[in-house]
Amino acid sequence: MLIFHIDGEPVPRHEIISGRRLIDARKAEKGRIKCELRRQYNGELLATAIKVKFFFHLAIPSSAPRKKKEAMLKGLVRPTKPPDCSNLQKLYEDCLIGTVIEDDRFVVSISSVKSWSLYGYTLIQIATIEETNVI
Repeated sequence: MLIFHIDGEPVPRHEIISGRRLIDARKAEKGRIKCELRRQYNGELLATAIKVKFFFHLAIPSSAPRKKKEAMLKGLVRPTKPPDCSNLQKLYEDCLIGTVIEDDRFVVSISSVKSWSLYGYTLIQIATIEETNVI
């Protein structure tokens, strides 16, 4: 099983249509994430059925009251504000292609969780299906 830790507030995929072109508004952020993935993984690209779990930890707003902050850290209050999990997944899944996995067609199971934390970061857990004993 592989586990990657990416510092920084999780960001969603964002594209802008300009005329007939699709512009990736997160190009710099993608580059930073890919660089961090390469730093943490220098093995061969995975080309087998894999299961991916994303854990998105959003920084607690400084304006939140103290009691609410405590509830957020305990998991009693969950982040229901944008961005949604699926948009967060898209950017990080794109970053995995060519750095850790050969192609996204090898992802056969994917899930994500958003929670609050003292600072923003993302954990990515990757396991082959053989490791998880999932059919």
